[in-house]
Amino acid sequence: MSEPRLLFDESRRLLGANRYAGRPAVVLTALGPHASDPLALDRWRVLVERVVTDLGWGDAAGVVHRHVQGTFLAFAAPEEALFTATEINEWAWEQAAAAEGFDRLHARTDFANSARRERSRPLQALRAAAAKHRLPCFDDDDSLSIGAGRGSVSFPRAALPLAMDVPWPRLHDIPIALITGSNGKTTTTRLVAAMVQAAGRGAGLCGTDGVLVGGNRRASGDYSGPAGARAVLRDREVDIAVLETARGGLLRRGLAVKNASVAAITNVSADHLGEYGVDSVDDIAETTLIVAHALGPGRPLVLNAGDAVLMAAAARLPHAAA
Repeated sequence: MSEPRLLFDESRRLLGANRYAGRPAVVLTALGPHASDPLALDRWRVLVERVVTDLGWGDAAGVVHRHVQGTFLAFAAPEEALFTATEINEWAWEQAAAAEGFDRLHARTDFANSARRERSRPLQALRAAAAKHRLPCFDDDDSLSIGAGRGSVSFPRAALPLAMDVPWPRLHDIPIALITGSNGKTTTTRLVAAMVQAAGRGAGLCGTDGVLVGGNRRASGDYSGPAGARAVLRDREVDIAVLETARGGLLRRGLAVKNASVAAITNVSADHLGEYGVDSVDDIAETTLIVAHALGPGRPLVLNAGDAVLMAAAARLPHAAA
């Protein structure tokens, strides 16, 4: 397979629910004169769908998002094969932009081999076992955690145990609150965490000014993205997690958790327009509403009813109710 000609930028993995899908996906920014060519974009979509179908990944309808700064190309992919999915996205766009023919069997074989190398059998076995026990599972380049907060255990990625050696009886999930919006996220996160602490429970929070557990600072800096969420959810002194969830993290990496007890959106405003395909306040509203993917039936999404743009966007959610 030939080296890419760099007709793209920011080929990224979205590790959780995102603006394009309710599950992990990949996205890249198309560059070059063909990035605004509808025929080239259609060719890209067809190539992606053919290869993904060949790999047995199921439905992979591509999403083309054209905006002021360029064109994004995105599609959902298996969590355990996201690096391979980025390769597919890059290759498909290069082929589509050049309007070249390709050897489908060769491409399928190459990408199947890539996915096989990427897939860690011990990791997948533990993910499957955690799902069977209805427990959350968080992993990054260094470690894997099962359960959350006081009911969690972590292992180094280089020395994962067998599923039979995990102490399942002492593992459990904890309540999680997600707080997002344009303004007031940090203040709201601190307020909710203080209420949890006043009720005698161990509060863990992450936000733009760090990670705190039980009022004690674990880290300083901007931890309003997935790294901050993992830090809180891996801390065994945490009974309830309050996670500030910034727009940037949602757009760059997707939602850090799959299940939450409640989510709140403070408001939306015209901040940071022009980044990651966000061109309007409506786009900001759609981005903040990604948190709704983590809420199961009966779990509340708390909105600022005085924000007309946010309320209009929320009304378009599936099963939206007053």
